[in-house]
Amino acid sequence: MKTEINYKRIGAHLKNARKNRNETQRKVADYLSIQETSYSNLECGHENISLRRVIELCEHFDILPGDVLNDCTACLFERSRKREEACDQETQETPVLSQLMEKCYSLSDRDVYTLLLMAEAMQKGAEKE
Repeated sequence: MKTEINYKRIGAHLKNARKNRNETQRKVADYLSIQETSYSNLECGHENISLRRVIELCEHFDILPGDVLNDCTACLFERSRKREEACDQETQETPVLSQLMEKCYSLSDRDVYTLLLMAEAMQKGAEKE
């Protein structure tokens, strides 16, 4: 099972969003304060993109991060689900869930909401399978 994020798909989603807004790569690159070639590489999947940058672009394009990440992270959701199934069935709260909850306490409300949207998008992707 492939466990990497599909950066080409993320880039394709971002490219579609940019084109829907009739923006050039140069304009988006200027918005991000990066070179146009760097942004082009993000759209082509030749460079990895951070979650923070995805969220920044989604806000700029007025789209949801879950829409961009839905089919790009389903493999990570599947891996996490298999780990949960392997956890001790006697406890209601799995170690993975406990770790996630601990991490969420230090995040802003906005970041937690973004994680919620991502989880919902991944759940929809898993239901399609």
